Amino acid sequence: MIERIFTRAPGDGSTHEHQSVRVVTGAGVEGDRYFDRHEEPGQNVTLVEAEEIERFISAHGRPHDLSITGRNLVTRAVRLNDLVGREFRVGAVLLRGVELCEPCLGLGEALAAGNLTPATVVKAFVHRAGLRADVLSTGSIAVGDVVTGERRAPEGHTMTALRRMAAEEFEAWLSRAIPTYAAEKVASGHWSAEGSEELSRKEHGELLPQGLASEGNHFFTVLDQGANPVGTLWFAVKTKFGLPIAYVFNVEVEPEHRRKGHARRAFEALEGEVAALGLHGVALHVFGHNTAARGLYAGLGYEPTNINLFKRVHTGV
Repeated sequence: MIERIFTRAPGDGSTHEHQSVRVVTGAGVEGDRYFDRHEEPGQNVTLVEAEEIERFISAHGRPHDLSITGRNLVTRAVRLNDLVGREFRVGAVLLRGVELCEPCLGLGEALAAGNLTPATVVKAFVHRAGLRADVLSTGSIAVGDVVTGERRAPEGHTMTALRRMAAEEFEAWLSRAIPTYAAEKVASGHWSAEGSEELSRKEHGELLPQGLASEGNHFFTVLDQGANPVGTLWFAVKTKFGLPIAYVFNVEVEPEHRRKGHARRAFEALEGEVAALGLHGVALHVFGHNTAARGLYAGLGYEPTNINLFKRVHTGV
C-alpha cells in the first residue's frame, strides 16, 4: 500500500507531500525535479519501504520522518526488492521495477549527525533504500493505493554474470582503456592532456607485459541475462594488510547499458570469483571527480583506506 507521497521541487529541491500525484509514461511524477528527465531507465519514480526508514530511525534515534530518503512513494507491507525486473501496478498505474535505488553519498551526508557518519548511513541503507521504476501508463497514484505484482519484465534486466575475457575481446578493451584512463588522469589533474595517451599506454604495458596472459591478472566480460556483453572488469592479485586481495584496476559498463544495475551486480559476482581464488577482499581506486562511482562503491560496503584532499588557492595572477 502507498502510505505517503513526496516530490522535490525543481530549483530549490524542497520537499512537498501530496495525497495524490499524476504520473506520465516515460516522464515520471509531475511537479518533481526529475520529471521528464528520462535519459536512462529507472529515472521516472522512486519507491521506498516505510519499514526500512523506521528501522533506521529507531536504530539511530532520529525523529520520525518518512520523507528523509527523498523517494517519491513510501510503501507499507510491500517487498520492493522483489519487484526488480518486474512490471507491477500501483492502483491503476503500471510501473516497471528497474533496479534497487541504492544509497548515495548525498543521502549519507544529508542524514549524518553527531557520531552518525555518512558512511554509516550508507551502510544502513544498502539494499534497503528502495526501488527505481519506470512509468508504463499515465494516471494518478494516491495514498492508500495497493501495490500488486504483475509479470516478469523482458529478459536482460535482472541478472549480470562474469565470463573470462577472450583474446579478441582483450585487444578491443585495451584499445578503449588506454585513452579512457588517460582522460581520467587529465580530469583528476595528475597529467596534462599533451602526451597523456602515451603515458597511459606505458603504464598499461608495465602492468600487463604479457597482455591477457600477464601473471596475476584476471579479465572478465560482463554479461546480461541474455549472455550479451555489456561491460568489462579487470583485477590483479595484490597484497594488502599482509593478505592476498583482488585489486580492481578497471570496470566499465557500455553507455547504452548503464543505469541498469550491471556495475553493482558485476561487483557482487566478483566476490564469488575472489572467494574461489582464496583471496581475502577487494580493493580499488576511484577518482574524486567520479561521484557516481563513489556512491556505488559506498553502497556496496567499500570503505576509504586513504583520502587525498585538495583546495585551489587563487593567487590573483
